[in-house]
This record gives sequence, C-alpha cells and structure tokens, in this order.
Amino acid sequence: MKLKIKHGIDLLSSHNESGNTIIINLLNRWRYLSFKQKGNHLIIKTTDGDLDFVFTGETPKVEFESFEKDQVIFRTINETGEGG
Repeated sequence: MKLKIKHGIDLLSSHNESGNTIIINLLNRWRYLSFKQKGNHLIIKTTDGDLDFVFTGETPKVEFESFEKDQVIFRTINETGEGG
C-alpha cells in the first residue's frame, strides 16, 4: 500500500502508512470533519478544505480508528476482512 497526496498538501503536516495503519497529521488542530473512500481515493474533509489521497497499487478498504487534536488514524482492511 502506498498513499500519495493529490490535493490539499497545504492542510497536511505529515502522513505515514505502517502495516494496517494510516496516520494523517493535520496542520491545524481540531479541523477534521469526516472522510470517504471513493475508488482508490481517500478524501478527508476538514473545516479548512479537503485532502485527497490516492492509493498507488492495491487499494484496501479504509476504516476510521481515532481522532485526537491534529491526528487522524485509519485502519486498512483487506478483502478477507482482516487488517492488512
């Protein structure tokens, strides 16, 4: 799994993918609103605008895990329903 930012880099501090976890660090605190997955895109809505990430390669299903201050954490699920 490889995740690249397509739009909204000015809203992003950093992001990291490790195992079945995706960590998104927003530039400003408490701005996260929601997310949706559309095809190979992960779209994160914030009060300051949207971030659009693109999976290059295999596209896992993404589930929300937690949000604290400026950090949003997602979990990826493979087709068998297990973390992957």
